[in-house]
Amino acid sequence: MRAIYSPLAEYLVTQPDGVANKEALEKVKSATEAYWVQLWKQPEIAAEVLDSRQIDTFSLRKD
Repeated sequence: MRAIYSPLAEYLVTQPDGVANKEALEKVKSATEAYWVQLWKQPEIAAEVLDSRQIDTFSLRKD
């Protein structure tokens, strides 16, 4: 996950006056989508942060 969020953080820190422009918001959206892709590839990690109802909602494999 660091590979996703570290470059994003480095980019956001360079934004003048802490104001996110459209490009910055698109980068945040892209990073968030990449995070979810990685999370769902690793259901055991998802299971650590979701409760059973959420897992059922997303049809994750339960052990």
